[in-house]
Amino acid sequence: MTLLHGSSFSITPHASVLTRGMQARGRRVYLLAGLVLLLSIGDLITTVLLLQSTGMEEANPIAAFVMQSGSITNLVIFKMGSVLTSVSVILLLRHRWQGELAAWVAALILAMLTLHWYQYTSDFAMFDNSLTLVQIQAQDSWTAWMK
Repeated sequence: MTLLHGSSFSITPHASVLTRGMQARGRRVYLLAGLVLLLSIGDLITTVLLLQSTGMEEANPIAAFVMQSGSITNLVIFKMGSVLTSVSVILLLRHRWQGELAAWVAALILAMLTLHWYQYTSDFAMFDNSLTLVQIQAQDSWTAWMK
């Protein structure tokens, strides 16, 4: 892209200009982008499984709007489209500190979300076990009364 008076601007520096530090930053950003993709796929799988089994309420208002259509396919397209768009922007900026910061922030947010899903499913499993125990105890009481 050419700006005024023949100067040029590029999002990514030319390969010959890259320093060792910039190359290392680029590698870190690629690794973080891979982690973001992996954690995002895990989030999507967890969301779909919970929607199809126990139910849940989506905290993201845009995703909640997409889910109103009742189509899992629309949800998958929306979530993966937004993740791929974000990762693409991060990779375009991989040699700049802003790109690395965005990659770290995205990875941190998704790691926290993964921990949230772990806690949510663990709590739900304990709740489900408690309900089963109450049902068994109620059934035993009922059978004891009938004997």
